[in-house]
Amino acid sequence: MDGPLVPLTLRKGGHTLRFKLSAQPCGLTPVHPAGGAFRYILESVIGEGCFGVVRRVREIETSKHYAAKSIAKGGYPSHLLRREIASLRQVQPHPFLIRLHEIFESETHVHIITELTTGGELYDRVATGTWKISESEIANLMRNIVEAIAHCHDRGVVHRDLKASNFMFACPRSNTDVRIIDFGLARRTRALNDDDAEGCGDDIASVLTSQVGTPYYVSPEMLTGESYTPLCDVWSIGVIAYSILSRGRLPFCGEDEAATIKLLKDPDLQVDFPEEIFRRYTPLAKEFCRTLLQKDPTLRPTARQVLTSKWFQHFPPSMLGSFWDSVVSQFWSLWMEPGS
Repeated sequence: MDGPLVPLTLRKGGHTLRFKLSAQPCGLTPVHPAGGAFRYILESVIGEGCFGVVRRVREIETSKHYAAKSIAKGGYPSHLLRREIASLRQVQPHPFLIRLHEIFESETHVHIITELTTGGELYDRVATGTWKISESEIANLMRNIVEAIAHCHDRGVVHRDLKASNFMFACPRSNTDVRIIDFGLARRTRALNDDDAEGCGDDIASVLTSQVGTPYYVSPEMLTGESYTPLCDVWSIGVIAYSILSRGRLPFCGEDEAATIKLLKDPDLQVDFPEEIFRRYTPLAKEFCRTLLQKDPTLRPTARQVLTSKWFQHFPPSMLGSFWDSVVSQFWSLWMEPGS
């Protein structure tokens, strides 16, 4: 049974389309062009990729801003699009995962509407080499990231592409209020219920074998073509922690991607901790990275086990800090809205 009409304004070629909710996995089925009151106004482009564009949009009814990721159907395999949407839905909600608002479909595009983050990418902060962040803040940032990934794994979703550019800060003033974005390479290891699994075919994979991800962050076992587990995400978390602590340096980095892949396949692979970089931190920070960056995945802790690390215990989450981050993010969001 179809749902109510939910209009979306598309300003392209002078046409406006109205959509209504359908029972199809991708979200909405197009109806003929129509006039009238529309739900969103498209504003600026905030990102572009191979398969689509991300725009800042404003919901007319509430004046709230969201991000609209528009994916061209012709250039993006439909089964991968279904997989991305299913994975994103399956992990909702969590405070450190990008919040899904709704999904629309036209004849040519699928539009994924999510919360709008304004703090920029983690990559941009790390790449400057001058990011002012304390070890305590780094530990709390990593705790938030691990909590989100542990939640994904508990829900049967492996992200498989954790890297600094796939993390966005909720607002510019926060160093720890982060969101994990882009579930384009995520894979579900199970569905949460029978209805969710119906019609998914091979989208549900109990064994992961695909060689995906970014070489500088990808785990060694993902490069072999053999099976791997959610522990591949734990490796990537270790790379992210190392790069933040070292102010932009990656633990395993060759002259190019091919050299990096060769390095990761080295049976004697070990992580190095330059004294001039890591002497400013507690030994627990190095222990944290070393534990996650073990070549043998069976020696790595699960994401849930990482939450009990001694580094996290040494820097417990500050209730005041968490409260302040929340207040700042909410204030910034309200301040960014029109008429505020």
